[in-house]
Amino acid sequence: MENTDTTLVTLQEAAEMLSLHPETLRRWDNSGKLPAIKVNDRGDRKYRKADIARLVAASNSRSLEYKEFHIIFDSNGFENFADRFGSLAKIIVKKDQVVAGFAFAVAGLELFADPKINEVELREKALEVVKNYIDKNQVINNNVKTFELRSLRFFEVIKPDWWQSE
Repeated sequence: MENTDTTLVTLQEAAEMLSLHPETLRRWDNSGKLPAIKVNDRGDRKYRKADIARLVAASNSRSLEYKEFHIIFDSNGFENFADRFGSLAKIIVKKDQVVAGFAFAVAGLELFADPKINEVELREKALEVVKNYIDKNQVINNNVKTFELRSLRFFEVIKPDWWQSE
């Protein structure tokens, strides 16, 4: 059943509910990702609880469709490395007979460098990278691309020491 809760919450309350910095929500409002309602002449933002619930449900989903590709989180989001400090997420992309993999690593020091980094934002950044590859028709069958987070952006790395393909 769809959440139709029309209750409004403040910018700060919404940020706390999503474990995000308020500035992230302002950017999301400006981009249309999570629209806010301006409630006065000053432009104070309020957010619908139903919109927040939809965003949370979407971010918790392990798969989604994008331009006829099926994008699947092969892990429960970003999981801790078994033997070192940091986290890793794996995404599988499928369309017809094409299957490709994307792996995203975040060093523990990156997490300490910016304590505002959270699971939702990391997942969104990783999905942006995957969608960019789809948009540019660069998804190659049986290929695995690896990325590391540096300065809040994922950069492709070739044969990183943390990745061992089977």
